Amino acid sequence: MLRKLPVALLTGFAALGVVACTQTGIDPSLDVQQGVPTRLVTDQPQVQIIGFARWPIAEAKSLKELAESHSTIVVGVVTAATDLTAPTASEDHAPDPPPADHPKAGLQPRPYVPGEDPPTLTGYSVRVTTVLKGAGIRPGDTVTLHQAGGMRKGTAYQLEHDPVIQIGATYLFFLKDADGSALAGPPYGRFQVGRDNRLTPADSYWESLGAVKELSGLSVEEALRRVSNAKAGS
Repeated sequence: MLRKLPVALLTGFAALGVVACTQTGIDPSLDVQQGVPTRLVTDQPQVQIIGFARWPIAEAKSLKELAESHSTIVVGVVTAATDLTAPTASEDHAPDPPPADHPKAGLQPRPYVPGEDPPTLTGYSVRVTTVLKGAGIRPGDTVTLHQAGGMRKGTAYQLEHDPVIQIGATYLFFLKDADGSALAGPPYGRFQVGRDNRLTPADSYWESLGAVKELSGLSVEEALRRVSNAKAGS
């Protein structure tokens, strides 16, 4: 059963929107942890949907609108992940307390147990290789990207249609400021660079959107050229 995410978690994504994506190859042996670079593999983990969000898909009606509506556009390699789930995250989405005369009245929810409970927020380190847009960001810099969900013991916990970002993969990202210290972006603004140097959307669910349709299947170089032209209003 899907549920809305905690308000505290969604606050950082308020500038974004949301919904979508099918799972692609994530190493099922790789849990969310800090400072662990890894490799890109093709194994399929089990997927657990943790909730949903409503993305402002009107901003992806065209490539020009997608480029103009995001403050940061970069190509980068995902090098590491950190579980950012708050220690008391389970309280954020706990049901309303029972009435005072209920047998369970006064019981406190069990605290979140790192490494055991499903993650609700993950921070990814992304080593930037190309910058098309982004104040103060240069090639070689590392930026932090937030995404709801994450990996835990071979299972990918994700929003509906928003696959867990793969450590070791290279992406073209369209991003916005999340909370002043990190970036975040919609799944239709994330394209994985394949071994053939061509772009694949994060999920086929978004392929009907104009911007996604225009970039899907392009080489990185051609995609960057089109995004640059779109930014310039060509």
